[in-house]
Amino acid sequence: MKHVSKAYILSIVICMLSMYGYSQAPTISKKDEVFIRAEQMPEYETGKEQLGKDIADCVVYPKKAIELGISGTVVVKCVINTNGEACNPVVVKPVHELLDKAAIDVIPCLGCFKPGVQGGVPVSVYFYIPIQFQIPK
Repeated sequence: MKHVSKAYILSIVICMLSMYGYSQAPTISKKDEVFIRAEQMPEYETGKEQLGKDIADCVVYPKKAIELGISGTVVVKCVINTNGEACNPVVVKPVHELLDKAAIDVIPCLGCFKPGVQGGVPVSVYFYIPIQFQIPK
């Protein structure tokens, strides 16, 4: 059997987790548990296209960021709770503090989601939302 280094295995595991997350056990041990992945992931009630439109309608590009020429995509992780509300936003891929704050401010403006489902029961699930800031031409 070929010897594989621990660093190589760790890098593969990290890569897989970053691309796919991992599945939680189908049993729900705590009511307030937040799943990384569920059998049925949350979905924006009015669809992905409308989610993009709602983000675009809610986002406020900071004037200072435009003046400084700052642009990019901020990724926000939030929890879609069992009521379908997006809450507890955290920036996981920052660009600049001005854009990061503007991205966080979008989350409360979003409409309702269909909650994630695990074992036939609605569960809270982490959800990643990329918010793009592009300087208007």
